[in-house]
Amino acid sequence: MAEREGAARWRLEPAPAAEPRLAGWRVDEALPWPAPRAVPIGRNDGRAVWRIEPAAPGRAPLYAKLFERGARAVAAREEESLRACARLGLPAPRLVATGRARNRSLLVVEELAGRPLDEALAELAGGARRPLLRAVAATIGAMHGCGVVHGELWAWHLLVEGTRAAVIDWAQARIAPKPRRAPRNGRARDWAALFATLDRARLTLAERARMLAWAEPDRAERRRLALAIRAARGELFAKARLPRPLAVVDRGDATGRVVVERRVAQRWSCATAVDAAESWLAPAEATVVRRRDGRENLRWNAPPGEAGATWFGKRFERAPWRGRAPAFQEWVNGRALAAAGIAVPECVAVARVERGASVLWTRGVAPGATLRELLPTLARDDLRRRALLLEAARVARRLHAAGFVHRDLYLDHFLLEAAPREPRERLVVIDHSRVAWFKTLPARARTKDLAALEFSARAAGASRAERWRALLTYARGDRRAARRYVAAALAKAARIAAHERRHGRPAPAA
Repeated sequence: MAEREGAARWRLEPAPAAEPRLAGWRVDEALPWPAPRAVPIGRNDGRAVWRIEPAAPGRAPLYAKLFERGARAVAAREEESLRACARLGLPAPRLVATGRARNRSLLVVEELAGRPLDEALAELAGGARRPLLRAVAATIGAMHGCGVVHGELWAWHLLVEGTRAAVIDWAQARIAPKPRRAPRNGRARDWAALFATLDRARLTLAERARMLAWAEPDRAERRRLALAIRAARGELFAKARLPRPLAVVDRGDATGRVVVERRVAQRWSCATAVDAAESWLAPAEATVVRRRDGRENLRWNAPPGEAGATWFGKRFERAPWRGRAPAFQEWVNGRALAAAGIAVPECVAVARVERGASVLWTRGVAPGATLRELLPTLARDDLRRRALLLEAARVARRLHAAGFVHRDLYLDHFLLEAAPREPRERLVVIDHSRVAWFKTLPARARTKDLAALEFSARAAGASRAERWRALLTYARGDRRAARRYVAAALAKAARIAAHERRHGRPAPAA
């Protein structure tokens, strides 16, 4: 009797050329598959996913997506997208069956062989990555050539095996009514989403340019596409739609939230999210390095499970006036800069409690000296001194080229890191709490960052020739543009110096 009621509740429709095993399914409670063979994978936004082990040996496992009330339109879009992919010959999961039951919808697809792209790239280096990246570029190019835009092409939605790549999770896809090339903005959104989930350590700037060249042979169109990708990546950040990394554990409830790196969470346990947030906000082992304007800078030597390491924290006492907690805002800003190719410290944990206090913990950077501390110790004729100043100018150029402004770009916020894989020393940018993105960078925002560099370089003892050479590097050798930047930066730096003197702080002369 229960089986007849369950069968009447669910109406299953096998897809064309589906295997006949659907007829052998038994209904257990309200779901059309045997419960012992169904393993829950995840639940989010009114959707639940199960992995169903095959009843017969040699068959591919199935994935079932259950869409609850309010998500039936999403289910219809994904079903339409999967049928279109089968019609166009695109590498996507094969639809096995669909189901309807009152206000719920069900999609059943076959499992695709392969691993997520971000995991595969982490284990490859050098020339071994090129065939894999070429296959990914070919898959994306074929998808866009058919007029298909995925909509959420995160790195974990690309499954790779050998030199083959396939795309999963088509709920947000848009498909042109006629086979034609997808619009440039849609293609840019897909590329921007992919690059946003792969920082420079996983996918270098040269590899990104190479993938675009493989997918788009026309150089002029590729340049226009690159500009559209920059704008789309900034919109992801501005709309707070940057994907959360899979390498974190997120726990929260009505009174607190904590996000911890997975390898740290394996060595740490807590009963509730509130206990977790409280323990991360003010650990007894941490020392306060600086306290100013409702913020505390913390230092934690030898944290649990990482002997010899040092973590640095920034604790905010006040609740946010609007928007997210300050520590979470800085976490999101750091991810946005990393996606744009800017080196930032590695985040360990970010936590918040109901009363508004929040904290961000990052791993220490070695050797960790700031440019403001290092430059006065180097001789005027030391080539390293010039190289560090020019590298700071290059970082500022990359930051502005991506549409971001730091708003506090002093030499104190550049940390020196000895990068083993790079020929020159790398500069890590810290203090991202005021980072903002603009589709068209305002002149006053650029001037503020350049004036901060000019003011702090002057305070560190940099000569006028060294400061001019740095601004010339920022302007890519364009002397006319460099003179314009110098005039604006000097005027703003003079106002900064006057402000410092009014508040009793020393300021260098021009």
